[in-house]
Amino acid sequence: MGAERDTGTYPLGIAVTGQQLAALPIEAHAQHGQWNYTIASSGGQVAPADLQERTRARTAALHALADERLTGMSREELARLAEQLAPAQQAQAAQRRFEQRGGPRRRAPGAGSTGLLSGADRVLITVVYLRQICSQNVLSDLLGINPNTIGQAIAETRQLLTEHHCSVLPTTLRFTTANALTEFVSSDQPTPQRSRLPDRLADPALTGLSRADLAAMIERVKHVQQARNERHRHRRRGGERLPGTRAGVFQQKITGDERVLATVLYQRKLCTQDTLAALFEVSRRTIGDVVREVGPLLGSDGFTPTTARPASPPRPTSSHRSHRPRTTRHHQVDSLQAHYAANLMAATPKASWPWVRALLHSVYDQPDTASVHAQFDRILDALGEKLPRVAEHLDGARADLLAFTAFPKEVWRQIWSNNPQERLNREIRRRTDVVGIFPDRDSLVRLVGAVLAEQHDEWTEGRRYLGLEVLKRCRLTTVPDPSTTTEEVPTSSIPSLTA
Repeated sequence: MGAERDTGTYPLGIAVTGQQLAALPIEAHAQHGQWNYTIASSGGQVAPADLQERTRARTAALHALADERLTGMSREELARLAEQLAPAQQAQAAQRRFEQRGGPRRRAPGAGSTGLLSGADRVLITVVYLRQICSQNVLSDLLGINPNTIGQAIAETRQLLTEHHCSVLPTTLRFTTANALTEFVSSDQPTPQRSRLPDRLADPALTGLSRADLAAMIERVKHVQQARNERHRHRRRGGERLPGTRAGVFQQKITGDERVLATVLYQRKLCTQDTLAALFEVSRRTIGDVVREVGPLLGSDGFTPTTARPASPPRPTSSHRSHRPRTTRHHQVDSLQAHYAANLMAATPKASWPWVRALLHSVYDQPDTASVHAQFDRILDALGEKLPRVAEHLDGARADLLAFTAFPKEVWRQIWSNNPQERLNREIRRRTDVVGIFPDRDSLVRLVGAVLAEQHDEWTEGRRYLGLEVLKRCRLTTVPDPSTTTEEVPTSSIPSLTA
C-alpha cells in the first residue's frame, strides 16, 4: 500500500448533503449500522458533484428560500434590506479579516479566497432562520454549506439587524428536513391553515375588541412578555446573551401574539383549554401556562373580559340538510365522542382536520341543550360550503351525536363516556394476564366473576357513577308539543343508559 500527497485544490466550507450521502455505495451493517458499514469501491448511483454543479444547486436553493411565504416579505423588500445592510456588512467583514490576519492586508483586495455566501445571501438565510422556518442543520443540508459557516453568517447578520432596529417576527411554519421545505416551495399551495389561524380568531365577534384595539393591546403587552422571558433566560444562562444568538432553537410553538389571543378567548369563556390546544396544535399544558402567564398582564393593562355565551336563535333551514325529528328508538350511549371523531377524520381532508376537530369539540363545551343544538347548526353552516362531505357526515350522525342532550346536564359527561367500563376491562385483562393460561373454563369464570362481584359492590356501596337522585330525574323529561303544553314521556321511550 502506498500513499502520496494530493496537490489538488478544493473549496472550503462546503458540506455533503443528505441526498449526496444517500447516493454513495455505503451498506450499513445490521449491528450498529451508524458506525459499522461497508463502502464499496465502485457502484455509486451518481458521480461526485463538481464545483459548478454545487454552485448551481446552491443558487437554486437560495432562490427558493427567497419565497415570500418563507421570508414574510417580497423579493424587492428583501433586496432593499440587503442593500441597507451592505455597508455595515463590508465593514464587519474587513474588521473580521483584520483580526484574523493580525494586522493590515498584505495582498491586493480580491486576491484571496471569496466566501460561498454573498451579503444578500447572508441576509436571506438569517431572515429565514429568525422566522423559525427551520434549523441551521436544515439550511446546511439545503445549501450544501458547513454548519459552522451558516452559524457564523447568522450570528453576524443578526447583530447588524439589531443595530439597525430591524425586527424579524417568527412564523408558525416549521420544516424539519430540507426535502420538506423544498416540496413546500415548489408547490403552489398557499400558507398552511395554521398560519392563517390568528387572523381568523381575531374576529371582533370572538374577542369583543376591534382589530385595532386588539393589536394595540398586544403591542403593549408584548414588551412586558419579552422582558419577563428575557429575565427568565438570564437566570438560566447565568449571564448576558452572546452577541448574535437567537436565544435557543424554536423558543415556543405559539407566538407572543397568539398567546394574548388565546388568553382573551379563554377568559371570554368561548372555549376550553382543550379546544385552544387543538386549534394552536400544542399541548393542553402549554395553553395552561399561557393563560396563567398572560392573564395577569391583561388585567394590569386594563382588559376586562366579558363572558360571551353563544346565542340560541331558531334553527335555520338550509338546503344542504334537513332536521330529523327525534324518534323514540333506544340509543346505545357510550364513548361516542372518540369513536365518532375517528369516523369523521376518515371523511375529512388531512389539512382541515385540526379545524374540524376543534369545531366538533366546541359542541360539547356549550352550557345547555339549546346552545348545543345552535352550535351544531352553526358548524353545519360553516362546513356546508367548504367541506360539504363533512357537513353531510355530521348531519347524518346528529341524532346519535347529540343524544346526551335528552338528559339532565349533570350526567352529560357520564353519558358520553364509558370510562368505568374501560377501567373494568383493563382490570380483567390485568388479572388474566397474570395467570396466563387457565386450566379450564370454570377457573376463568371464577376469577373474572370475582372481579365483577368486587366491582359491583363498589358501584353499589361505594362511589356511584350515576347518583340515584340524578337517575330519578332522568326517568322523566318534557318534550314540546304544539297542541299541548308538556307531557310526561313513559319510561319505555327514554334512551337507555349503560355504565
